[in-house]
Amino acid sequence: MQSTRRIVGGGCIYLACWGLRRLAPKLQGIFHRSNNSSATILGNLVPYKMAHTSPQPCLISPAQVVENLTYKDLIPAVEQGLGNFSKRNEEGGGGGIYPQRTMMKIEEHNGHVFVMPVVSSADNIIATKIVAIFPNNAKNNLSSHMGTIILNDATTGVPRAVMDAEHITAMRTAAASAVATKYLARDGWQTLAILGAGSQAVAHLHALKHMTTIREVRVWTRSSEKCQAFAQKFDVKACETAQEAVTGADVIATCTSSHTPVLESSWLKPSAHINCVGACVPWAQELGAEVMKKAVVYTDNTPGAYKESGDIVHSKVTVFAEIGEVINGTKEAKRDEITVFKSQGVAVEDAVAAKLVYDKVSVLKDMKS
Repeated sequence: MQSTRRIVGGGCIYLACWGLRRLAPKLQGIFHRSNNSSATILGNLVPYKMAHTSPQPCLISPAQVVENLTYKDLIPAVEQGLGNFSKRNEEGGGGGIYPQRTMMKIEEHNGHVFVMPVVSSADNIIATKIVAIFPNNAKNNLSSHMGTIILNDATTGVPRAVMDAEHITAMRTAAASAVATKYLARDGWQTLAILGAGSQAVAHLHALKHMTTIREVRVWTRSSEKCQAFAQKFDVKACETAQEAVTGADVIATCTSSHTPVLESSWLKPSAHINCVGACVPWAQELGAEVMKKAVVYTDNTPGAYKESGDIVHSKVTVFAEIGEVINGTKEAKRDEITVFKSQGVAVEDAVAAKLVYDKVSVLKDMKS
């Protein structure tokens, strides 16, 4: 019995000493007061080394994003990114890892939060965007889309940059529509109709004007006041109805937060191309079933569109191709028919945009140092 007690007692002492040695670094930081204190003596039991620290990421302001992102650079980068994305199931994985985004609904405030990660091997980056979409923000003079993009080194995981995502989201979405228009609209198109007057409408106007000379731009939104303000600011034609804006238009951009269809198939010319960028959740629609079934439907991300696009969910249409497949030459661009590009937004678009900004900001910092 005594030998058993000695063994148990010795084990307890050993465990106590082991525990003190494990706690010593923490206790040293908490209790260290003087060279004669017990905490100092305890702290000396184990040499304490600071853990390795990660380099601090570059914090890029919204103003820097605006200054350093142009459609001249962004549109070809998005085109290449969408092409790579559509190779994700081929050998080599399209040069990256492309998980589907995660969506969280905030029912109380009619909001949605999306987490969108991607690994781009070509750029050696991991990009993660967290974006919040709250359509009711307009009542408080706030943007409906807000978010943050984090860039990490794809080799080491080291954080490289953190930047505001609002401007990037608007521009990369419009850039994707510009790419789709390049491949799906008829050559020599001249008339553009924009439904909506928010940040996406502005971005689409600039991106599509970058691609070609547009003879006429028409705009319509439910608020006549906002419609007139948009028309005056950008010198375009304000329309009293969506039908007036859409009838005879070569290219149409639907940039609304509507939950019900905003145009009818009878308004469309036989070769019209539609960039549909609203209705990114299953219960919302910009295009009704009649329009969707009359058109050849393209997406940026077909699995995601079948799951989340209200325009596709409600109409139950079959997607013909991803725009990346058209870029890669594996699917046909049916320019002579009505075409719809249903844009859900994919993380690779954010990745290439954020990388462009980061590279330019880094060069400027190097020039100043």
